[in-house]
Amino acid sequence: AKISQPLPQVDLKKEPSHLDVARSCNNLGALYDTLGEYGHAEPLYLRANQIYENLLGKQHLETARGYNNLGTLYKNQGKYKRAKPFLQKAVQLHECIFGQQHPLTANSYNNLGVLYQAQGKFKRAELLLLKAFKNIVRCLGLQHPQSLIFRNNLIFLYKSMGLSDNAIENKLHMECGS
Repeated sequence: AKISQPLPQVDLKKEPSHLDVARSCNNLGALYDTLGEYGHAEPLYLRANQIYENLLGKQHLETARGYNNLGTLYKNQGKYKRAKPFLQKAVQLHECIFGQQHPLTANSYNNLGVLYQAQGKFKRAELLLLKAFKNIVRCLGLQHPQSLIFRNNLIFLYKSMGLSDNAIENKLHMECGS
């Protein structure tokens, strides 16, 4: 989908370093990212992350969100080598901030797992996607929409690995009880 009218242009070099500017850049970047307008999303995400790092430091939740957004953007573009360090940083920060048993940590595991799947690294992907799914079910329950998305990601991985539908259901039941 394309935006019918152009969005206002932001001169990223002249904008002040303020958290509201970072959040606005991040939100506008997310809009462009969702629309597949990656060339517009990237500088906005980069600017937001630069502000987060400068004002909040590299160990802050907002910075982790910025890393996650950049990593996901690069993954969506097929720039896997650029995506990996950002997604790994997001995992590390979420584990540090929340521990392993938190929905945001689960989301980071999922995103890194999806990257590994896109790279054909199925065993690494499976470890992370299983960890994400078990974590999110523990936190939010099996019927929560996020749990269902993570379950579908596992199913897609198993199909990519050549497993039959029956084998997938057995594996999910054995691994996750679902």
